Amino acid sequence: MAHSRLLALSVAFSAVAIAACIPGIPADTQSGGNAPLVVDLDEAGTPFVVAPGDSAAEITISVRGPNKGSGERGGITGMFTAVGGTYCVIIDPANIWEGPNGAADAALDDGDADLFVGRASDYDGTPGKRIGDFHADYVDALGIPHDIDENLCQQFDLNGLPGAHSGKASIEYCAIETEAGVPYIVKAETLAVPPNGDILKVAMRVSTGPCLGAGGAPFDENTLTGDN
Repeated sequence: MAHSRLLALSVAFSAVAIAACIPGIPADTQSGGNAPLVVDLDEAGTPFVVAPGDSAAEITISVRGPNKGSGERGGITGMFTAVGGTYCVIIDPANIWEGPNGAADAALDDGDADLFVGRASDYDGTPGKRIGDFHADYVDALGIPHDIDENLCQQFDLNGLPGAHSGKASIEYCAIETEAGVPYIVKAETLAVPPNGDILKVAMRVSTGPCLGAGGAPFDENTLTGDN
């Protein structure tokens, strides 16, 4: 029995060592601490610089992925205080379509993050420490409590239904109507990190006005470039 266990362990360790040496099969370095799990833009000293349209500043931040089986949630948050009217929020995780400077996309370099936006007062996370969600409590006339989803960033699927996300490494954006003097939090929650390094790079921007590019063109993978 002991000999069988030793043999099984030896085979397992050999398989790990061989996999780590085969090109294209990355080593698991998620627990290496090579980037923070949670980043808040304000705490990092890189807050959103809001301006009309494409003149708004693009910010790029890197985070690591949650350790496997840990139950961790990772991502990026940032706050802006609105002056009222329409605001556009866009994020672009490590690009699935192209590499640096428009080169062909590299294998194993794609990650994913989902976009959420809500009032700071509805956010139950701790910026820079713990990723949370946007919720509000409502008690009806019968005294029954209800949990209300307060995510204001509505994205629509191919059937026109709300609550969608765009998929791996693709841009996500939405326009929200704001109230003057109210602080809002943008959350890019990490769903997947590129397996070639376990670090996800995300480009982010908040601007005033509708979600349209130069000349009224729709957003695409080249709207933000910091993720490339």
